[in-house]
Amino acid sequence: NVMGTNPFELIVEVLDVDGESKKAALATMLPYLEEQCAYGIEYNVTISSPECTRIGNMALHKSLPIQSRMKGCLMADDGSVTEYLNPVNWKGQTRDGSRGQVMVELPMYYRKFETEGNIRRVKLSEYPLPGYHQVKKKYVSAYEATVQRSTTMLCSVANEGADYRGGNNNANYDGTYRSFLGRPATGISRTNFRNYARKRKTSTKEWNCMTYDIQKDLFWLYIVEFATLNSQKAVNPAKDANGYAQGGLGNGVSTWDWNSWANFNGNYPFVPCGYTDELGNGTGEIAYDVLNSDGAILKTFQVPRYRGVENPFGHIWQWTDGINVRISPTAANGGDDLS
Repeated sequence: NVMGTNPFELIVEVLDVDGESKKAALATMLPYLEEQCAYGIEYNVTISSPECTRIGNMALHKSLPIQSRMKGCLMADDGSVTEYLNPVNWKGQTRDGSRGQVMVELPMYYRKFETEGNIRRVKLSEYPLPGYHQVKKKYVSAYEATVQRSTTMLCSVANEGADYRGGNNNANYDGTYRSFLGRPATGISRTNFRNYARKRKTSTKEWNCMTYDIQKDLFWLYIVEFATLNSQKAVNPAKDANGYAQGGLGNGVSTWDWNSWANFNGNYPFVPCGYTDELGNGTGEIAYDVLNSDGAILKTFQVPRYRGVENPFGHIWQWTDGINVRISPTAANGGDDLS
């Protein structure tokens, strides 16, 4: 039944065959299974263009079955989902932390990396195809994290109360155009970010600050969806002629020169957490105006969102756990050429 649409129907047929016939049948069908059940991208490392070529089942590039299962939720400290958020618009639901942390669920799926000369390929599948490794279900904060000051626990909430004051916790800015209320927290070490996260469930290491594994998961989900290594391509919400996603996430909150930002609030956060929640589980950008003391617009930013994850890049420097980057001089400059 090679033309069947359900890959597991094919496997049932094969398991009824014995010995060498079974092996030969599997060898024949495996390429068909991957062709039908996987989608991904490839690129050439010698070409400077960030654009990728879509490969695999082209229909899956339209339906995006894995990315489409990313969804916002509220999560209790024990790791259970309290409720899933409205996929169209989250703003009608409680996101202040009283019903749990605002998270985005990343579904379990399977992924494969291939190298062929200068060609690199990344393939995703909902099925455990040969050569694919399982990417476990994970949860990532929908927002840049703040800290509940009374408990020093890391939080993903949209809450403008003083107990969740962001930045460096400077209360002198409360009620002013430079307020840190509702903003993410900064000026905290990676060690403390990690410890503050794990306070939510001290018996395990399930809660953490951002990790390298989840950064990679988000990165490849985005790359396969948009077929570009450039996350800052201009936003284009329309599908292309083939029905595929195009464009990117825009510049994001990344275009303010350091001195102007320093003069505004000392280079601390200024975009409120949850600002793009009207996009729900969607992708896009929402304009945010930075105001002067007289209420005039100082600068306007487009705040990006990728399938519920707000500000996946830009705005502030973010810690990433699980990786240390080693930078060494070249041998000619007294180093060992290792980075």
